[in-house]
Amino acid sequence: MCGELGKSLYGTRDASQNEEEEYGSTMLKFGFTKGLASPCVFYNEKRNLRVVVHGDDFTILGWANDLDWFKERITD
Repeated sequence: MCGELGKSLYGTRDASQNEEEEYGSTMLKFGFTKGLASPCVFYNEKRNLRVVVHGDDFTILGWANDLDWFKERITD
């Protein structure tokens, strides 16, 4: 028997690439620009937020009200 996996499964070869595409498009939708040197760095000029993504961890630098704005967006 053989089955086809319709989604990315954690640990498979394409899982990290699919995850990067997903969070990348979401960050662009929120008004962030992707870093030129690294596709895992994002900047939102309007909110002055800086985000670095490593795997499934997000490190965010900004003022408290802008961090709350970001949290509201990603929890919807």
